[in-house]
Amino acid sequence: MCAHGATAGAADHAGAARGHAAGARGGAHRTPAKVVCIRTCTDQHRKVPSPTENRSKVRTSAMPDRHARVCPESDGESRSVVSTQAMTQRPLISILDADPEMGAGLSGDARELARRHAVAIVHALPTGPFDFPSPNGESAAPAVGLLVLDGLITRDVELAKRSTTELLGQGDIIRPWDDEASLEPLPGSVSWAVLEPARVAVLDRRFAAVAGRWPSMLDMLVQRTIRRSRQLSVQRAIAQVPRVDARVLVLLWLLADRWGRVSPQGVRVPLALTHETIGKLVGARRPSVTTALGVLTRRGLVERTDTGWLLHGDPHEALPELL
Repeated sequence: MCAHGATAGAADHAGAARGHAAGARGGAHRTPAKVVCIRTCTDQHRKVPSPTENRSKVRTSAMPDRHARVCPESDGESRSVVSTQAMTQRPLISILDADPEMGAGLSGDARELARRHAVAIVHALPTGPFDFPSPNGESAAPAVGLLVLDGLITRDVELAKRSTTELLGQGDIIRPWDDEASLEPLPGSVSWAVLEPARVAVLDRRFAAVAGRWPSMLDMLVQRTIRRSRQLSVQRAIAQVPRVDARVLVLLWLLADRWGRVSPQGVRVPLALTHETIGKLVGARRPSVTTALGVLTRRGLVERTDTGWLLHGDPHEALPELL
């Protein structure tokens, strides 16, 4: 079932209502799921509104209900698949309201028109492992991808019994369905997980058509993808540093540059990363990371807090001694 905007016909809305009612009758006592498959779809035949048209009414679109169909897996683990029969009507959001940086370069009437027409469906993702299935056909795949609005998501690549992690957050553009062929013909795997509750906006074909009217919005999307590739390059360089304690300290300061907040006590990094996750980020085993953090703590460079990490001192002074 595709998500329609305000231009959807009455028959479509009636069908969605009947599907929702059927899903409710069939799933009053469903088991909570550990792995959720979210299937996104767009309608490439929808009319793209002109910025000059007066379309200030709130749009609604079909969104998956939290009560999803549970499918048994061969390994005994429950898998929850969002059912097209369990849908509810929810308003679209303005991308510029959710991510104001996307409107950089726009002002006045142009920004207001972009704010009103550049809208997208938003999916809320709870913590835990997630499986993003391949969309059904080209018309179902979002033209741009998923824009992370908040939260924390990891992408793990496993190869030859070793794994590495990419940390993703607000502003990143992801296309999980492209992972299916990314490792062929190697015997590896790619998995996604949500570390902190997240929201993603579906940047579909309609959004791409509307955003194309303002090149500065497309410029920002390209900047986001380039930023992600550059961060991965820096992460690869960190993994080549000989000392694990130096790798960990460089990583934490790198994360502080994006997520950190300066406080009187030091720079706070509100990311509750486990030692295992840090190890995957720097290319080290968990016991080695635990030892390295102990060394950094004794030297007064790093402190664990309830919400993440607290960094002390100046990295330009501390890092040369470790590198």
